[in-house]
Amino acid sequence: MWSKVKQGLKSQEPRNACQRLKAARAAFATVTSPDCQGFFLHAGYAT
Repeated sequence: MWSKVKQGLKSQEPRNACQRLKAARAAFATVTSPDCQGFFLHAGYAT
């Protein structure tokens, strides 16, 4: 999940606060429900 967010941020190369905010919104929008489920299952937070 976090690798998807980091990849999205790096690919957009934001240079100022406004661009970073837009890039963060776009990056978090790529995370799907199965991504979240996989993250929590792998981390051991869900049973």
